[in-house]
Amino acid sequence: MKVEALVQIEVGQTFSSKDVLGSGGNVHLIEPRLVDAGVINYADTKRVQYSGKKILQRGDVLFVSRGRFEAAVFESDTPSVATNAFFVLRPIESIRSEFLCAFLNSQNVHQILRRTNHSTTAKFITKDELSKLELPDLSLAQQDEFIETHSLIQKTEQLLAQKSQILKNIREGLFSQIQGELV
Repeated sequence: MKVEALVQIEVGQTFSSKDVLGSGGNVHLIEPRLVDAGVINYADTKRVQYSGKKILQRGDVLFVSRGRFEAAVFESDTPSVATNAFFVLRPIESIRSEFLCAFLNSQNVHQILRRTNHSTTAKFITKDELSKLELPDLSLAQQDEFIETHSLIQKTEQLLAQKSQILKNIREGLFSQIQGELV
């Protein structure tokens, strides 16, 4: 199925630098810099004064459309708005936000997006190209199984990365200990 059959796609809101108030304002601003490894860092949001219609809803999928392609599920109840560097995908049919996010972050989709890229310098994707992407046609139960397995894989990757860092710290500690004995 095409993405356009399953979600409503909107471009995030345009703001100028004078709109961003730091800690003031009534709405949190979600920027691409806050998205990493499919997760939004809500702690570092800036605030803006905003009264428009583009307030994010829990379960919206935010897709960075310029520079790098990365998706994350919006999981907050705090009034927030995404910048225009995002496409906001709001599920309207039988699709789980987490499944859509994993699909958009997959290497297969990234290869497709690189082939459709219009620029040799800065990567970007159009709303039309995003809407025409073909999604696997899975039932909600199959999507739930996929999400569970995908989540376990992500947790395993995180644990392996932590293990690797611990081993590096131990190795550096050994060298520090040896150097301390030699001095």
